[in-house]
Amino acid sequence: MHSVRRLVTLFVWGFSTLHAGCSRNAAGTDAGFSDASDTSPDSPAGDAPPPPVRHLGIEVDQPAGFDHGAQIDRATAFGVDAIQLTFPWVTFEPDGTGFKDEVLGFFEAGMTLYRNRSLHVVLSVPIIDTVATLVPSDLAGKRLDSPEVIARAEAAIAALLARSGSELAYLVLSNEVDIHLAQGAPTWAELDALTGALAAKVHQLRPDVRTGISVTAGSLARVPANPTSSPRLPGTMSHS
Repeated sequence: MHSVRRLVTLFVWGFSTLHAGCSRNAAGTDAGFSDASDTSPDSPAGDAPPPPVRHLGIEVDQPAGFDHGAQIDRATAFGVDAIQLTFPWVTFEPDGTGFKDEVLGFFEAGMTLYRNRSLHVVLSVPIIDTVATLVPSDLAGKRLDSPEVIARAEAAIAALLARSGSELAYLVLSNEVDIHLAQGAPTWAELDALTGALAAKVHQLRPDVRTGISVTAGSLARVPANPTSSPRLPGTMSHS
């Protein structure tokens, strides 16, 4: 899948430690990405709970001489059970003329491939991506919390969810946001409103899918553990 950007980047998740405020379904569980401990009545009294489930993932480009399926098969032989995929909104809706069916078809084929190989997908659809705001060209310059941007973004996310199945475990709605937001435009308040609306849409359509944004590890180091004045975010996932 050529939309994935970095070559051979390994990452390991333990959702009990890496996420903060990420949304869950009403039952508090996650399809395929559970980190629940054994707290059944049959557990021996006084025994420490088992460590949370960890998932080994990989983000790769397709090198010469491989097809993507063969590359994934090679990775899974080493215990990889998840893949990170970046698929920006502007990839399938570059302007105000509608979605590109051929691009969405490509996306759906990839998600089907991962599902058939029993892989979890961490899907990044970055509206803010490190140093840029990635919205369709006809929305450029509009506030992220405007009704038009929110409605269009909700429709875009719904289009991706309609072409995804049980393989989709986590949806990252913006990437390394602290870098771009440090410039002052767009604002944290705009992103907060947009992310909240999109998280609500996701959990209406797919309550099993977690949502969040990513921030740099450096930003986490500079912010108090429980700041009293920072904006409320629907979810964050540490990223370095």
